[in-house]
Amino acid sequence: IGWAWAGFIVFSSLWVATRIINGSNIAITFIIYFLFCYYSGSKALIILSIWPIISYPRVSSGARFTNILFLTPIAFFAFLILYGQFGSGVNFFTRFAGYLDMFGLSTKVYGDYLSGNIEFLWGKIYMSGFWSYIPRSIFSEKPYTYGATYINGLYYPGLAETGITPSFGMYTHNFVDFGWFGFIPAILTIDKISKLAAIYIIATGKFRKVKIYVLSYAILILPGSFFHIPPLVVVTSAYFLLQLKKNYIRNDSKINLN
Repeated sequence: IGWAWAGFIVFSSLWVATRIINGSNIAITFIIYFLFCYYSGSKALIILSIWPIISYPRVSSGARFTNILFLTPIAFFAFLILYGQFGSGVNFFTRFAGYLDMFGLSTKVYGDYLSGNIEFLWGKIYMSGFWSYIPRSIFSEKPYTYGATYINGLYYPGLAETGITPSFGMYTHNFVDFGWFGFIPAILTIDKISKLAAIYIIATGKFRKVKIYVLSYAILILPGSFFHIPPLVVVTSAYFLLQLKKNYIRNDSKINLN
């Protein structure tokens, strides 16, 4: 069920990108996508869901500013609902500061390294990331901690099975895996390479297949494009599954999103 819902969000993002490229009614598109993001339960997704309409290329600067003023409070209110703020009895800023505090755990990891309590794993975490391509419904013995959450299994064995995975920071697992060279695998990931390629495709306008622009726009602008599904699966399946009414751009024209 988790994979099915994640796939629904991913292909909803591609649907939005298709409508934006085609110049379809963005208001209706946004309302539908906003509801999809809200029912995903993702707080980050609901906040970022307004980005497609704020960055919509076919409106004036004044209209874009109006969208920001109108949509930001709506997205924030939806975020507070998902965050469970109403009725919590605790100040929002106090709760949110704790929610974002990932430095305590990452500091513990670096402290353990300096004291000699942990050693670099030299690729073990990176290789474990390939478990993300295997649904648990197919292989029930799939570990609960792999890739970025591998460290959780080291410090809190069994906690991931309950659905709780405290954050150790965005790149701490790269450090534990490869030491001071961890920045290399942190940069050379499929999602980052995909975004760089998307920037190149849109900036140059050299390609003729419309689906390439749809996929590139989704990767750059739509927050749910890689929602809990490995980027390689998204990029590959989207390219072959996208069926558009207009497949090619004329040789004498380019897609212009400015």
